[in-house]
Amino acid sequence: MPDKKTYMFVFNGTPAKTNLDCADIAGAKTHVWVTADDVNAARIAALGNVSGRLWDVQEIEYEFEIPPERIPLLGEDESRLYREALKNGIASDYIGWPKEPRADGAPAMIRKL
Repeated sequence: MPDKKTYMFVFNGTPAKTNLDCADIAGAKTHVWVTADDVNAARIAALGNVSGRLWDVQEIEYEFEIPPERIPLLGEDESRLYREALKNGIASDYIGWPKEPRADGAPAMIRKL
């Protein structure tokens, strides 16, 4: 059996109507890291992970295999997700933005979900 490859997906999504924890969130950019035999299996796993967390994918912004030589160049957050995916097979992170602008006029605060 060949070694599994590592894939990274970036989705643009919105909380499902049943996602009561995110009633104040308009949307999120989701990074999902998956170890799988091929990109199709990885995409199915990534989409299942997102829908299982009560999010609807509106767009697949990026999907690609991460070559091993690029791993040392990852930033802190992506490196953490990579390590978690190696351990658990999948890892995801949601960076959301609110439905309503801030009252003080400052830019919307991005929060991790």
